Amino acid sequence: MVQPIQIFDAKNIFDYIEIKHPYHPKNLAFIILRNGLVVYHENVDRIELSGNHVALIDSRRVYEILEISEDLELQRIP
Repeated sequence: MVQPIQIFDAKNIFDYIEIKHPYHPKNLAFIILRNGLVVYHENVDRIELSGNHVALIDSRRVYEILEISEDLELQRIP
C-alpha cells in the first residue's frame, strides 16, 4: 500500500534525499522543522526554513537540498 502522505524526520530524511542532488518525490510529504535550518530549491525557487516551520513537499515538483544545519531537529509524529 502506498502512503498518501509521508512525514520526514531526522532519521528518515536522508533515506530519501541526498544533499545537492535533485529529488522528485513520488508522494506528498511534510517536513516539520522544530529547530535548525534547511535551505533548498523547489523547482527554481530558493527556500529557507528555520525553526517552527512546516513545508509541504509536492510530488509535482523537483527539490534539491542545498544546506542543512547541524542542529537540525524535525518533528516526529507518532
